[in-house]
Amino acid sequence: MNEHIEKPPPDEVTAHELDFLRKAKNRFSLIYDYLTAFREEVRSQIQHVQGRMNGCEEYSLCGTAEPIILVHGHTGHKTNFNILRDYLEKAHIGPIHVIQFEDPWISIEAHAKELQKKIKEVIVLHRTNKIRLLGASRGGIVVAYYTEYLAQKDLVDITTVITLAAPLDGTKIANLLLSTRLAPEDLGYKSPKVCALKKRILANKTTTYFTIGTRTDYVVVPHNSAFLGIDKTRELHVSGYSHNSILYCPKIAKQIVEWLTIKIDSSRDLSA
Repeated sequence: MNEHIEKPPPDEVTAHELDFLRKAKNRFSLIYDYLTAFREEVRSQIQHVQGRMNGCEEYSLCGTAEPIILVHGHTGHKTNFNILRDYLEKAHIGPIHVIQFEDPWISIEAHAKELQKKIKEVIVLHRTNKIRLLGASRGGIVVAYYTEYLAQKDLVDITTVITLAAPLDGTKIANLLLSTRLAPEDLGYKSPKVCALKKRILANKTTTYFTIGTRTDYVVVPHNSAFLGIDKTRELHVSGYSHNSILYCPKIAKQIVEWLTIKIDSSRDLSA
């Protein structure tokens, strides 16, 4: 006689266990992203050294649209943009100019005045007052400062600003550097200077801002400080890239080309 044997019910996963598994998955995912970012950082430093060895032309006359000026970050170099320049040139975006700051330790305002001088030279060379700016890291703050505080006085029309891993809300890392010349008031998280600059950016109706940042950024903390948070179509969020290695990311270069191409070829409002 066959007896009916009831199978034990499957183990039920409690809500607490599900929450633990979800958090564990998120932690492992973040660890993986940071390990990937570390690998990309090593690659970027190798490419940086190779770029310094190969050099960089002061400007490229490709393209016939508004000139674009590339501005490097703190202790950076104009050769940081070599890969991005290749993408821009192939898309016939330009003329392209790069600037090299000699002293990385001077203030945001002082670097903005150096940029001001460069912009005047570009205007004379190309006979146009319409300029596009792209800044990486601290260079993003420099281009934003020029746009919001100096451009109108110079009668310069900054049509487009693109920032890569720029601490638009400041960064908590700067708050830790109280003993250095990298003053917290310039880049400190939610510092009065940073907040005043961002307020002007948000009120600017004539310049189109695009922002790029990486979740695995060890310099811009918190990472969402790299964004304005007003229009997702003008933002690019990536992961697995470090603060420096985003300059060598093909995905980012392609997005920059797309944004600049749209700006050239179409009056389509990206906020629509």
